[in-house]
Formats: sequence, C-alpha cells, structure tokens
Amino acid sequence: MLPKLTVFVASAQNPVYDQPMAKAKKFDLEGPAPILDDEDEETLAAIDEGIRDADAGRVVSAEQVREDWAAVALKMQREARAGLAIERKRQQEILAQRDGNQSAKPDE
Repeated sequence: MLPKLTVFVASAQNPVYDQPMAKAKKFDLEGPAPILDDEDEETLAAIDEGIRDADAGRVVSAEQVREDWAAVALKMQREARAGLAIERKRQQEILAQRDGNQSAKPDE
C-alpha cells in the first residue's frame, strides 16, 4: 500500500493570490543609517589619506586609468618579480647557512 501524498498546486483559485503584496519600504537616501561596525584604524587612516589626496588634487581620472592600466599592471608585475627574487635569494642564504652548519658538525 502506498503512503498518502499531498500535492499543492498553485492556481488562480488559491486564496493566497487574492492577498495584497507586501508594501515596499521607503529608503531615506539623504540621511543614511549609521554604520554599526567599527572600522579598524588602518582602514580609517587609508580613507582619511584618500580624502586628503582628493582635496589636494592628487587624483587620476577614470580615462587616465583606462589608458594607463597596462603601465600600472607592468609596474606591479616588476615589483612582484623583484620581491620574489629577494625572497628566493634569502631562502638560498638560509639553506646555505643550514648546510654549512650541518657540514661543520663532526659525525658521531
């Protein structure tokens, strides 16, 4: 014997469809709600620095960014490669020092 199965089918005769929709909330764009989460000091300092730069006229237009994005990307790539080269050299120095210390120890 099969268990009973109840199936609900949406139809225009369903009384739920006769109920009005939920009312939309009004948003106050002129007076936004305060931000509840406190930002850390580093973030606030970066925001303040950005505001000072903008006030001092040290800004770049969106058009310049679009034109110069390749130059910025290339600079970032070079800096990253230089950082990796420094890290690689430091790791080699650490390994050489470790190998030197191990070879200086007498065999037991």
